[in-house]
Parts: sequence; C-alpha cells; structure tokens
Amino acid sequence: MIGLDLTKKLTIEDIKSTIEMVEFHSYVNNIFDNIKADKMKLLNNNRIVSNVKVSNVNDLNNYELCALWDTGCVGTVINEKKINQIGLIKTGRKQKISTLNKNSECDVYEIELLLENHTKSIKIEAVGMDLTNKNCDIILGMDIIKNGDFIFRTPNDFEFNIISLI
Repeated sequence: MIGLDLTKKLTIEDIKSTIEMVEFHSYVNNIFDNIKADKMKLLNNNRIVSNVKVSNVNDLNNYELCALWDTGCVGTVINEKKINQIGLIKTGRKQKISTLNKNSECDVYEIELLLENHTKSIKIEAVGMDLTNKNCDIILGMDIIKNGDFIFRTPNDFEFNIISLI
C-alpha cells in the first residue's frame, strides 16, 4: 500500500513523491489491465481457431475450412456438410463417439490435411459428425495436437509446428 508516514512532519517533497508513486501505481495497473484484455482476445471465448485445407487423399483439389483446435477432443472431426461438399470417401469403418449430448457411431474418412503456414499435408483419419452448433468446419483434436507445439506470438497470432510425424 502506498501512503505517508503520518508520524513525521510532511514536506512538499514527501507529498510530490507520494503523488508520483500513486500515478506510477495507477499507470502499471492500467498496463496489466490492458494485457489481460488482450490475452482474453487470444482465444476468442476460449477458442483457438485457424484455417486449414482439406482434401481426399492424393487429390489436388483442396478446400479451406475453419478449424477449431480442441485439446478435449481425442480425434479429428469434420462437419458432415463439408464431407458432402468435398466429396470425401468413407473408409468403410465406423467409430463410436461419445459427446455430452449423445453416443453414436460415425463414419471414418481418410483425409489430407494442410495446416496453416505449412507446405506439406498430412494424412489422417477424421470422423464425420454434425458440427452446426460448433461454429467451425473441422475440429482438430489430440491426434494432431500431441504431435506438435503451439507458439503464441501475439494475442491474435499463433503457430502450430509439427514436431513428430503422424
């Protein structure tokens, strides 16, 4: 706490010094408040979002999708509407999926995924589900995240670097 020693006689220098300390304290608090506000923008309501390109395996035609990075999701999930638009081909296998709302069996697709700021695509499996309420086209889960590192440069600028091959 900033204050004056009231047991001593006050001088004009004491008062000036105290005012300067109070102004500095207010200035520092304002800086920290701005930093906190910027960090909150980073995740856009606790959401890490980027663009990715998705295609069928060995297909040169790719589609840009809005990706949600979700550490609480085990695998990659792609919106059923985008599956039809891209023309993804089923692997013939199904995967059991448990969400907060329901349990279901979903079709599995093999896709090529090109992450933002990368030059080489990776082949992964993705499950098809309705993502209408998620405000994204694809969810990138821990099957991707566990193979790399996030680097956050500014509140609205992050990078994901793949460390190990999938």
